[in-house]
Amino acid sequence: MTQNRTAAVATALLGPLLLAGCGIKATGVIESGEPAKVFVPRRSPAASLYFLTQQDALVAVNRDAIESSTPEIVLAWLLKGPNEKERAAGLRSAIPPLGEGEAPAEVSVTPTAERGFDVRLPFKIGKLPEMARQQVICTVVASQSSSGATVVLRGTDKSLPAGECGFGL
Repeated sequence: MTQNRTAAVATALLGPLLLAGCGIKATGVIESGEPAKVFVPRRSPAASLYFLTQQDALVAVNRDAIESSTPEIVLAWLLKGPNEKERAAGLRSAIPPLGEGEAPAEVSVTPTAERGFDVRLPFKIGKLPEMARQQVICTVVASQSSSGATVVLRGTDKSLPAGECGFGL
């Protein structure tokens, strides 16, 4: 053990001396012109939609959005369900598919005085599964960048008590 320790100390002390004498001479600053210019493309705005994995875990999916994407537009995307690429990745929705005559455009998101949102949906929500509620609530909260906000869901049959996004938003 003493020989190993001695070898380690010798290497630590002699190593920098050996490396310092590697034959490269010091030079001054060499001018080479203008600094490089780098073009970084502007990323388009993204909207976060919340879908479910095969294990029923809620995950955020970013979709490219236009700057004028309203919460209603983002919510309409959610109600249409995962797109082909998202389905291929194993994502799904707990929100029932819209029936005939139910248009995703018939949604509204209105801010409330209590630091929350009132969301009107074009279908019955009385038997909406909890994960479907969370999909809607988290998508609305993310679209408004309102961490900790409460959301009241109102359907064609009833209103549900205010809920919060259980995903940490």
